[in-house]
Amino acid sequence: MSLWIKGATFQQIAAAGFGIATASGAWRSVGRALARIPKQEADQAREAQLVRLQAVRMLLWNQASADPIRAAEALIKLEAREARLLGLDMPTKVAVTDPDGGIPLETIRRVMERVDRQMVDVTPGKLAT
Repeated sequence: MSLWIKGATFQQIAAAGFGIATASGAWRSVGRALARIPKQEADQAREAQLVRLQAVRMLLWNQASADPIRAAEALIKLEAREARLLGLDMPTKVAVTDPDGGIPLETIRRVMERVDRQMVDVTPGKLAT
């Protein structure tokens, strides 16, 4: 959580050695941590992040004359981060697929095992005990 508050990306958090293998795992971990924080403290964390983003924005504006293209690119990234922080972006649907666009066999196997564990015998004439 502290890395996220300091502005680390989810990829950087995953690479930091906390036992999180992927950026999506880091995103879920931060989400769980945020869910445990009382609303007031979460709002304070968001506000602190917004203040840092505003400071970076001002720095970029002040340096824009030196390299306006790089400054514009950085500002676009900053705006995207701010939009995510404020929840302004539409949710992104993510599907797990193999390189050909299909569902990986391991995923299918895990889903089928879960279904098998939850199956109830629905044979006509049989009563569940």
